Amino acid sequence: MGGTASRDGKAMRVVMKLTPAPDGTAKATLISVDKGNLEIPIATVTLQGKQLELQAPVIGGSYRGTLGATGEIAGEWIEAAARLPLTYKKAVQ
Repeated sequence: MGGTASRDGKAMRVVMKLTPAPDGTAKATLISVDKGNLEIPIATVTLQGKQLELQAPVIGGSYRGTLGATGEIAGEWIEAAARLPLTYKKAVQ
């Protein structure tokens, strides 16, 4: 899934890889496309109903979003004092 957040007028493209783990939980990695495909590990993935929360302590960031009817996840990326709207949409294969 891919999304774009805007900070100080600059677009930041972010890809989210979300996969089921063998123990029934989920694993996630974020990829910052505009930073040379930098992979950001997600320490905690929480799924409750249609709510998704990701914690990335390595950069002090988190994401909270809600799954929509068409498969998109609309939410907000929070990093330090910044709160940026960020909607992920399924990549077209």
